[in-house]
Amino acid sequence: MTLCPKCQMPMRPAVENGRPVLICLRCEYLAPKRRNKFNNIITRLEGYVFQSKVEANHYILLKFRQARKEIKNLRVHPKYILLDKKPGQRALTYSADFEYIEQGRIVVVDVKGYKTKEYKIKAKLFKEKYPDKIFLEIS
Repeated sequence: MTLCPKCQMPMRPAVENGRPVLICLRCEYLAPKRRNKFNNIITRLEGYVFQSKVEANHYILLKFRQARKEIKNLRVHPKYILLDKKPGQRALTYSADFEYIEQGRIVVVDVKGYKTKEYKIKAKLFKEKYPDKIFLEIS
């Protein structure tokens, strides 16, 4: 919950002149609502949280393909270990958007609007550690 910078009371979402804002319940202070870093819209669908509408739409496409038996064993947000845990360090993990089996091959899909440096490194490590899996980047 966001607190008002003037009176420290809770603020609620509202729309002012077609723009999303936060309004204080006590002093009616208006604060612009912060936009997401990459301007994506977080979407909830069938109990999953997707980081963008594009990712949610791709999930709908994959569910359709699974219903038509083109793919099977669809997994959402599967995790992979890229570097094993060492003493005093955590394991380096990568969470893909989707994984499924198509024609006997495991396909891993990542839907990206913007490729960060961290993503590029993790994608490279993933391809090196799991060469048997098909890795698809969808932009």
